[in-house]
Amino acid sequence: MKLDVAVNEVVLSNVGTTGEFRIRNSAKAFKILSDGLYSNKIRAIVRELSCNAVDSHVGAGKSDVPFEVHLPTILEPWFSVRDFGLGLDGDQVVNIYTTYFESTKTDSNAFIGALGLGSKSPFSYTENFTVTAIKNGVQRIYSAFINEVGVPSIAEMSEALTDEGNGVEVKFSVTDKYDFQSFRNEAHNVFKWFEHKPTITGVSEFQHKSPEYKEKNVVPGVHVGTDEHTSSIAIMGNIAYPLNNIPEAEKHFGELASLLTCGLTLEFEIGELDFAASREQLSYIPLTLNSIRKKLEALNANLTAHFAKKADAIAGEWERAQLLYTEVHSRLYKSAVIKYATDTKFPLYDPKAYYGKKEFVYNIADLEARGLEIKAFRARSGQSSRVGEGSTYVGNTYTKTMTIPVDMDVVIVLNDLKTGCAARARYHFVNRHRKSATVFCVSSSAEDIAVRQVEYDKLIKELHNPPHIVKASTLEKQERKKSISTQGIAYIGLKADRRAGQEDSYTWVPFTETIDDNVTYYYVTLSNHTPIDSAGKEFPMFAIKAMMDECGISEISSIRVLGVRKNRIKELQDLDNWVWFEDKLKEETAKITDAHVASLVATEMLDSYYNKVYTNKNVAKLAGPDSDYARYVNTYANLKRATGNVTHLVTLAGKYGKSVHVEKVKNEIENAKKALYKKYPLLQHISTNAPESMFADYIKLVDKQENI
Repeated sequence: MKLDVAVNEVVLSNVGTTGEFRIRNSAKAFKILSDGLYSNKIRAIVRELSCNAVDSHVGAGKSDVPFEVHLPTILEPWFSVRDFGLGLDGDQVVNIYTTYFESTKTDSNAFIGALGLGSKSPFSYTENFTVTAIKNGVQRIYSAFINEVGVPSIAEMSEALTDEGNGVEVKFSVTDKYDFQSFRNEAHNVFKWFEHKPTITGVSEFQHKSPEYKEKNVVPGVHVGTDEHTSSIAIMGNIAYPLNNIPEAEKHFGELASLLTCGLTLEFEIGELDFAASREQLSYIPLTLNSIRKKLEALNANLTAHFAKKADAIAGEWERAQLLYTEVHSRLYKSAVIKYATDTKFPLYDPKAYYGKKEFVYNIADLEARGLEIKAFRARSGQSSRVGEGSTYVGNTYTKTMTIPVDMDVVIVLNDLKTGCAARARYHFVNRHRKSATVFCVSSSAEDIAVRQVEYDKLIKELHNPPHIVKASTLEKQERKKSISTQGIAYIGLKADRRAGQEDSYTWVPFTETIDDNVTYYYVTLSNHTPIDSAGKEFPMFAIKAMMDECGISEISSIRVLGVRKNRIKELQDLDNWVWFEDKLKEETAKITDAHVASLVATEMLDSYYNKVYTNKNVAKLAGPDSDYARYVNTYANLKRATGNVTHLVTLAGKYGKSVHVEKVKNEIENAKKALYKKYPLLQHISTNAPESMFADYIKLVDKQENI
């Protein structure tokens, strides 16, 4: 690969003695270049030796011929890479393996290599390795080793004629059996991105992995991963480089920087990017930044055009708005959505609203002046509960308003009946259809049907023609049933201040309301004023309610619970709108997510006074991003927190049929903390009131000692 190295013309005048900087031939220098260069030594060896093999095949015109990689096993405990390319003669072997920064590939972007370091990468793991070089019918075997003064050396062991074709094999022993799996894992990681996969020997049942994409070649050389909420990578010369830590990314790329968080794979030709000596990270010189910017600009242009075409294909404005509301959540299409909405002046996109969701807000007094009345309810509950109603405070006056959101779950019911529109709509949608919908019943005071329809048409036009519009007369009418007696039924609210563990006391109030078939009632069985569960034991409603509140499950707090005598239970069990309270608890408990569990565990384990030492973001910033402390903070201090009690959550989940697992999260956090204890032992003894700079200085001192 051609290196982007500037040649400066320097003019000196009236200067004294000059001299060039040199690298001293010493054990320390070689240790830095071989051992200290790579953070993941096994991955580096697999990558560097394999890239050399690919380059040799390219030079020999055999790009599609696989090279061979042997992975270590118990019976064959060695790692090797064998190519079938150009081969090396004696002088070439000695020159390449004894001279750091010596490379034959710096004049062409056809090759991956350039630095003259990769061939020495085995020294980062072992003190000796074997090089077998075959060139024009002569096989030479060399031993590369660290001599008695710590300097890499090479010695020819044998020379013989051979019928084998040209090529080079690098081989060394793997004495630690625990590294066998590491070599296999890194082979998966490295070869995943190779265009031509090598032949794997040694291990059995090795299956090469290939990248999986949601969409390939959105623009040439840009692919979208299956997980769009991950960092992006750059691929050049079969090597994957992370793109998650670009300094001042927003300064260089503007709004396009957000695309790098969308799990993209950006492919580049050799020479379009510069990289660090370890080849583990990119070097963000102007060459690299300009190449990345061009890819992002092309991608954004394509996404913008693609989204515009997709949106324009949707005729209905409400349906088109749903596409905008959905895709604006996507980091990938967010800028494309905003540009489309801006360029087209799309009327149902509000840039000031949450995710652009448009809401139509009507002054109720203005509606009344037009002879219109709007009542709304949520089909799931069947109760109006002032859905859509609100007020705006202007000056010293409250103005009542009605808000209709642009949402696919909105249904507009036009009243063409004399009476019963709201009741019929509630019965139809609550008991029969679209239980997720919010229903707006629109009525007009006009006696004349034609006048009424004109006002309806005007309102529908103002709302940009919602897709779900029905006439009240087309809805299913409720069949009246025999009224249910309230005898033997009482109620109690759950809002009373009770705490888990406290003794429950129950004060029931007689239920005297008319029972409505369209209302959902929650009930328990009463025995001498005490609620009992399915097993016939006392049912501690308030204690369970308090536990749910502590766990962040507050949906039952506002529920009114009816207590029903045993002799009435069978009668109510056959009614769809009467729900046993324990079933409601099971429904709410089933909503517990792994993320909720993790947030509770993180809160419990990380938010104590003592643990503030380990979650200080200011200290992490002072210590530097490469510190293990900073990595811990960035991982765990930003975990979502939740109010709750882990023990109560596990109890509730077990009681009502959903198992939750907290040990995995606890162990992960605990192990990470123990690792910090081990590396930074004094953190356990530093007061949390100590200056943050003291924490940071100690951490940097430990890190510095580790790198010496």
